[in-house]
Amino acid sequence: MWVFDVSSDKVTDWTGQTLFRAPGQPSEKHMIYYQPAVSFDKYRIPWVYFGTGNREDPNEFANPPERFYAVKDDGLGNYPRTEGDLDNVTPDPQNTFNVATKKGWYLQLDKQVQSLEKVLAKPTLFNQLVYFTTYKNKDTDDPCSGGGVSSLYTVEYLSGGGALTVDEYSDLSGPAGARSEEVGIGAPSTPVISISTKAQGSVIIGTTSGQIFSQETFSPSSGKVLLYWREVIP
Repeated sequence: MWVFDVSSDKVTDWTGQTLFRAPGQPSEKHMIYYQPAVSFDKYRIPWVYFGTGNREDPNEFANPPERFYAVKDDGLGNYPRTEGDLDNVTPDPQNTFNVATKKGWYLQLDKQVQSLEKVLAKPTLFNQLVYFTTYKNKDTDDPCSGGGVSSLYTVEYLSGGGALTVDEYSDLSGPAGARSEEVGIGAPSTPVISISTKAQGSVIIGTTSGQIFSQETFSPSSGKVLLYWREVIP
């Protein structure tokens, strides 16, 4: 994953560098097919969110576990970042809302004998939460068994803590909980956030099997309503 500084009016002054390099060996390739999502913490430092998975072969299962990454781009320390620079928040003891102490965090996705969970769409951010979808092929040798399973992950954006059940009554001050739930059959789309005139958000996902999943999301308080919006990062 690369980052570029294009703030200058002069193209010759533009610069770029590798932000993050995933583990890579002949037997381990973590492919990034989709653009990242970007958010900012309270210090206006950008965080970059993206997942890995082989989009050309979604039923491949030989690779080691795929990942979802949140990488802090503060301009300090070593570039490119590696997994050693990030907190591994996959284990249950790390499932908290405590802000990552390193240069970000990452999750290892599920891997079984003949099944490998992958991120095959762009993530979405809304109201301090990251939403991303995964696809996991069925653990079977039967070519007639149908499509795999799509899941939705909902995590707090600075910690990776499970926020699937967070709502206006159980906000981010409580303990972290579940991170993911199955939402359908087939490969899922990017999560889309739809906001009502009363500022209630819903996350909507479609799958390649024709299913549509929708549920309400953790939304701003009733005292905050949508007046306008603008695209901060193209």
